[in-house]
Amino acid sequence: MSTLLRRGSTGAEVRSLQHALNARPYIHLTEDGIFGPLTEMAVRNFQRRVHLIEDGIVGPRTDALLWTRAVFADAILRVPVGNTPPGTFVRPTVSTGPIMQGVPAAPSTGAGIVQQVGVGGQVALAPWLLRPMPAPGTPSGAIWSGLISYALVYRTASQGPHVEFALNPQFLVNSRVQSTDPRWGLQLNGQVMFADLVAPGRWHLISPFLQGSGALSFGPGPSFGGGFAIGNQVAFDLVPDRLQINLQTGVAAQWANIGTPNASFSVLGQGALGATVQF
Repeated sequence: MSTLLRRGSTGAEVRSLQHALNARPYIHLTEDGIFGPLTEMAVRNFQRRVHLIEDGIVGPRTDALLWTRAVFADAILRVPVGNTPPGTFVRPTVSTGPIMQGVPAAPSTGAGIVQQVGVGGQVALAPWLLRPMPAPGTPSGAIWSGLISYALVYRTASQGPHVEFALNPQFLVNSRVQSTDPRWGLQLNGQVMFADLVAPGRWHLISPFLQGSGALSFGPGPSFGGGFAIGNQVAFDLVPDRLQINLQTGVAAQWANIGTPNASFSVLGQGALGATVQF
């Protein structure tokens, strides 16, 4: 590194710095070559962990430690080599000398588990298909819900097209079209998303998903339901990889009041708009 790097720096050296920081499992940065507040925060976090002055400036000492690798081993690794006969193994050499410096970090894909907390609202449109048919004159319309959600997400990468697997419990407060409609609800969703198939800049335009859910509703009485949905999510990063606004639209098939005389099946359109904090 030829110069000090600090907030406001740009260019290839900043991109290399972000790449080195992303080799740490606790850091996920967009490698855009811009030393902004998130990069500074990541530098301070790293300096704190390696007991350097926590100033957010990358000088020679911080840079040297970023590219330092150490191996600690107290076990034997046995691997077959070449055409050695079956059952014949050799023990590879493990260096126990000084810490090696200047060894480039392996590229980080950003794969791993993240947590998300979201707030927002959703709408379930009047059913396009409902079985059994309601009695003539029965009110029907869209139901609006406010929701709070938590998600545990495993993603195969943090940038570019990737797959995300999510487990997502939600608490909902619902409007009602009929007096028998539930006021409160708990829902558990399992979702697979093919994320960022089209994602220019901070936009995430094409991220189709498939979701299965189970639901427990309350008021006037508890009831069980479930279903599945397919759709697409459009999102915009207010703070990259931290704060996001998202819009989901899709088609759902739902079973309600399972195990009761009022059990029903419906197909309907639905949408959700919310904000998500990721950590």
